[in-house]
Amino acid sequence: MRFGEPMHTVDITDSPLEQLLSLVGERLADQQAEQGENAAAAAAAHIYERYPDTLRLVVDEDDWRGHPAVSEHRLAPAASAHIGQGLWLVHTGTSASDDEELRLLIPCACERGYVDLLLDGDMDLLGILADCQHQPVRMPHGNPYDCASLPDSRPATV
Repeated sequence: MRFGEPMHTVDITDSPLEQLLSLVGERLADQQAEQGENAAAAAAAHIYERYPDTLRLVVDEDDWRGHPAVSEHRLAPAASAHIGQGLWLVHTGTSASDDEELRLLIPCACERGYVDLLLDGDMDLLGILADCQHQPVRMPHGNPYDCASLPDSRPATV
């Protein structure tokens, strides 16, 4: 919100508390929208610098959808882009942080979940995609009950 812009759009017939709650809701929505926009811009900048021979050529800034932080689940702002056949790119972190990551989500062969792979540059991405050249792209399993993306199928820790 900038100086001189209307602060809110509340009904003056509402009680002061209702007006304040409306202001809080608007402020929160603005913050979430800004977080999403910043996350999408950071994702676009990341692929522009780290993936000049692959993703930079085919994924535009407009392909990214920003997502605000979800504090109750300890999730930072992120951005995602669908690249086809059920595959997604998910970017977390900001351009100024050391914890910036790009992950490729690939559907499982069992079609009940996804396997996420941390990417580290063009060569890493090309190596993963070379292993996934069959149609449709799916991450294989030894049997339908060993899907690592499903919480109830992971081995119990001792």
